[in-house]
Amino acid sequence: MISRTIERYGRRRSILMLTGVVWIFYGVAVIVGPRNNPVSGLPHTYIPEEIRFFLWFVSGIIAITAAFWQSKHGRAEALGFAVLYVMPAERTLSYLISWISAHPSVPGEGLPWGWLYALQYLSFVGIIYICAGWPDPRRETL
Repeated sequence: MISRTIERYGRRRSILMLTGVVWIFYGVAVIVGPRNNPVSGLPHTYIPEEIRFFLWFVSGIIAITAAFWQSKHGRAEALGFAVLYVMPAERTLSYLISWISAHPSVPGEGLPWGWLYALQYLSFVGIIYICAGWPDPRRETL
């Protein structure tokens, strides 16, 4: 199934579809998961869950829509990849702030292992960046 999707839509658009679906599930996990109180030193937990759900969900929908949108210059794909950066970048920044806040010389609380979570979300950003720059090979017409 995956190979047929790649064959039909190309690698870039397949990545948009797959990542869009994953972002939708992230959004759903935010809203149906256990309700947490804001964690001191972890900025993204101060954003209401409904807003975080909306941002994950909508960015996933935009990415999937961009994968199916036919455009001469690839602007729809570019928009799709651009929105995929937003939420993992927000989490990367939030966990980096939390890690810095965990340092004894900084007032407040934080997560001492925040750098590891930041690295996880930064890897999402990096993978999206690499995939966004891939050229799709031209199909040979028969």
